[in-house]
Amino acid sequence: TDTDTDTDTDTDTDTDTDADIDVIVSDNISPENLKVGDSIGDFEVALIEYSSDDINMELTSNIEVQGILNGYYDDMYEENMFYFTPTNYSFSQKIVCDFPSAQLIIESPSGAVIGDIPEKMLQSLLDGKTYEVKAMITGFSITAKDESEKFQSVYLEEINYLSANTLEYDEVLTGFDNEMLFNVDEQMHVDYSKYSLVIVPMQESINVGKLMPEVIDISGDDNAGLMNFSVFGKLYNVRIKYTKNANDENEVPEEIFIADEIENTCMFIQALMPTDFSYIEVIAFYQFESGMEEIRFTLDDARDPSAYPIMTIDAY
Repeated sequence: TDTDTDTDTDTDTDTDTDADIDVIVSDNISPENLKVGDSIGDFEVALIEYSSDDINMELTSNIEVQGILNGYYDDMYEENMFYFTPTNYSFSQKIVCDFPSAQLIIESPSGAVIGDIPEKMLQSLLDGKTYEVKAMITGFSITAKDESEKFQSVYLEEINYLSANTLEYDEVLTGFDNEMLFNVDEQMHVDYSKYSLVIVPMQESINVGKLMPEVIDISGDDNAGLMNFSVFGKLYNVRIKYTKNANDENEVPEEIFIADEIENTCMFIQALMPTDFSYIEVIAFYQFESGMEEIRFTLDDARDPSAYPIMTIDAY
């Protein structure tokens, strides 16, 4: 009788051990147990072909993640390649392939990028810059044969810049609240984190308190009108040309130097505007990585403030 009791106890112990093993194994998933329509966390299986020595799998999703984006030129395939590695996301279960020569473990949706890289990023990535981005992952695929051949792809949309490890010129704007402004009579949502430069003519920004005010009086008349523009970012060699009447063929515009450099500034220009053909032209330079480029825009009192274009330069 005692012997039977001991045997039962052993059996109970074995059952507990099996339960523990089940918990550990559940952290991983084998492709042989997957079928189309199954979920792996935020991803759904769209295609699964698996044997003892190869796998062809496609997953679909629609989640926003952050990660590292880099690029290089592939000499073998003679094309540009871009690679994405998520930094704040991994699969809820590791996908484990038991191949004859090795075990392939897939932990996150990383791989070669399938999608449109923002044009401003392209050359910088190929030059060795690494960007931190946020993007929508719509899919992930992997094909592998044993451990000798493996190719992973990640499908990205809405790639947005967060930071870059070696960015020297197109620095992203920080510290400003996003807002709605008018851009040629249409409302525009301005997300400052996407840009290295934003110029807002003749409208007051909610960020005006974060800008340095500068007043230039070219009239000498207290009753003169006040033109204004806000610069988010940095401009160089800033000057203006003042024209009282563009219809006067004999008039030579007055050119006035403003500053070698302005940054995060709200500029007010006091000037007489005696006719509908009076205007101020602002001329400045912006520093791209390839060199300086000129920027020009005009101010007047004939247009409604909502009719002015907002000028932006992407921070990619």
